[in-house]
Order: sequence, then structure tokens, then C-alpha cells
Amino acid sequence: MIKDNRLLIATGLLLLLILGLGAYEYLSTHSSGRIRLPLVKACKLNLQACSAELPTGGKVIFEITPKPPNPSEVLHLSATFHELNPQSVRVAFEGRDMYMGYLEFDLVQQETIGDSIEFAADGGVFVCSYGVMPWVVLVNTQVDGRVYEMPFEFETVYNQP
Repeated sequence: MIKDNRLLIATGLLLLLILGLGAYEYLSTHSSGRIRLPLVKACKLNLQACSAELPTGGKVIFEITPKPPNPSEVLHLSATFHELNPQSVRVAFEGRDMYMGYLEFDLVQQETIGDSIEFAADGGVFVCSYGVMPWVVLVNTQVDGRVYEMPFEFETVYNQP
């Protein structure tokens, strides 16, 4: 009987801990106004421009040039927004399989054409000793007090001279 009560109490505490952690994660993500969208699949930035739609409407087309991107050169980062008016745009690069340092770049508004607004800047990534480096690029866009994180994939290939 005592063992049954201990097991019941331990199970209850574990359940409360799991629920508490889930609630904390939900509240910290949503109360900060930061919303991470699903990874944009089936579109590789090293080959083409890629697009994502925000849940509140509007679309962003993100592009990195040159194609394919060379980690030993300056990369041009461009985000074109349709039916959106972002207050700020920041691009963060994360190594998909390994930590590659802190790489963030603020994009600057370039021009407005009709319902399109372009933000752009130059940036770069590090050379990986493996030669091929897979990356996740987070296009962090602030719209109406919320930051939307749009993750894209791309890779760099470094052929040593």
C-alpha cells in the first residue's frame, strides 16, 4: 500500500513537472512575441531564392548571392516582403550540425515598389574544415511588435585552392 502511494505521488510530481515545463516553453515563446515558423523545406538557398508566408498574411522572398555561396566571399542578403511592412529584419546563420559562432546581420530597408519592400545587407559565413557546411538561416522579421523567425536551409562548399 505504501509503495503504491509513493509510485502514485512520484508519477503525479513527474506529470506536474512535464506540464510545468511545457507551459513555461509555451509562455516564453509566445509572451515574448517571438514566433518560430516551420523550416522551409524543398528549397535550398544555395540554388535559388526561397519564400515563406507568415501566418497573419504576407510573404517574404529571401535570397543569398552569389550562387552557389562561397564562404570565403562576401554574401549579399536580400529579403523582399509582399503585403507586409516590417519594422526590422535580422538574419542569423546557424551551423546545422555544429556550432559556427555568432553570425547575425541587420538588413536595411532599400526601396518600396507597390506593395513590396526590400531589405538588404552584406554578410558572410565561416569556412568549414570539412569543405561542405550545412546551415540554417533564420530571417527574423519584426511586424507589429512580434518577431517571426523564418528558417531556411542552405549549404556552402569550400574547395581549398
